[in-house]
Amino acid sequence: MSENQISQKTVRSILQSGLTLHLMDAKGVEPKLLNYKHKSLPERNWKLLSENGETVALAEWAEWVFGGGKADIYGFFIKDKDGDVLWKEKFKGGPCEVLRKDDKLRIRAKMTFGEE
Repeated sequence: MSENQISQKTVRSILQSGLTLHLMDAKGVEPKLLNYKHKSLPERNWKLLSENGETVALAEWAEWVFGGGKADIYGFFIKDKDGDVLWKEKFKGGPCEVLRKDDKLRIRAKMTFGEE
């Protein structure tokens, strides 16, 4: 078994642990918007890839349709089933603005795991 297989086995174990996807405001916490709720990330939603010698876990697209309120969304974070943050990422190019009812935001979460 190669080192990459061991790494991918560890990553698969992490992806099985009831992960959730959360949006993040400027303070690094979830925004206060109508109809906003974090998303479940079941293991079947992830695809494992290899990029530049690293294992990459790429989730399926997640979409939110907001019911109202205004907020700037700066990025996302992923929590495990115990509520611990495993990954936090800011959007490149600045925040996404939510300005009105029925605004949508669609993202594809990605986590990178370096080879040990």
